Amino acid sequence: MAPQPMVSGGVYDHHSDYQLRGAISEIELVESLAAKLAVGEELDGAVIADYGCAQGRVTNLLIGHAIERIRADHLEAALTVLHNDLLSNDWTTFLKHLSASDSYLSIPGGPITPLISAISFYEPVAPPHIVDLGLSFAAAQWLASPGPADAGTALYFDQLDGAARERMADQAHADWTTFLRRRADELAAGGRLVINLMGVPDGGTAAGHDAWEMVRAICVELAGEGLLDPADLARYVIPIYERTEEEVRRPFAERGSASASSWTTCRSLRWRTPRPSRTERTETPPSSPAISPRSSGPSARPASRRASPRAAQRSRNCTSASSPDSKLMLTRSPSR
Repeated sequence: MAPQPMVSGGVYDHHSDYQLRGAISEIELVESLAAKLAVGEELDGAVIADYGCAQGRVTNLLIGHAIERIRADHLEAALTVLHNDLLSNDWTTFLKHLSASDSYLSIPGGPITPLISAISFYEPVAPPHIVDLGLSFAAAQWLASPGPADAGTALYFDQLDGAARERMADQAHADWTTFLRRRADELAAGGRLVINLMGVPDGGTAAGHDAWEMVRAICVELAGEGLLDPADLARYVIPIYERTEEEVRRPFAERGSASASSWTTCRSLRWRTPRPSRTERTETPPSSPAISPRSSGPSARPASRRASPRAAQRSRNCTSASSPDSKLMLTRSPSR
């Protein structure tokens, strides 16, 4: 089965409430990290990178909040936003988001330059040591290639057993280590990376377990009816792997590894148990996105720098619920 490009027309965005819930849950963290850029001194410029941006629904939310928080202290700083995903991504829909009236490009202040890096995030995405704030939401569970071939009717990683399961676990570890090494190369000294990814809590079940069991049953039925080639079913396992906490932390504990030496902190790791989503509409923005104006000193900003109507609209349009994901915040070492 040859890889296919992402379905166009915003289909991914229309089915990304799961991903959006994870983003909403980390708005306060992303804002707090954005506020730490050049604390106590003037900020000339900064680079924000989004690894695995997809069609942009989540990107606009998080990066918009980060930029508004930076603008509260550094109104004229030149900001570069690097969006990364595969060349086969639906970039047409992504660019429509970027040109919309509520895009982060409409935030007042200094110049904002969006860039696209259309390559796998298992490869270098940006020049070395330039990224000040990196974000990756609901992306790092995707592997560089599909799981083991000849896996019978298994389609998802948790349907594998024995040697096939071990091979996919090894593949996931190698990819995760590569991802961390690439990001360590790209982050500036002291740069921070926030990762939100699908994970399996201790004693829990994979978030995708029930859905992929249903897909598997349908595929087996289609193969039995001659509508699906059993050989195609046997040689494809979707390239997603939900890691346990131990598997997430493993690269940082390996002696001599780039992951162990390149990061000064590996913290704020937490797991949430999946639960059904629920949609809530709010008429006022939550307190965390609000930007408190500076009230004194030569660099004071006007009181109008509170949460903008655009931020309020974002809050009204968001799905609010706990995310069934895991989260990790990493800080780049000051030196190699």
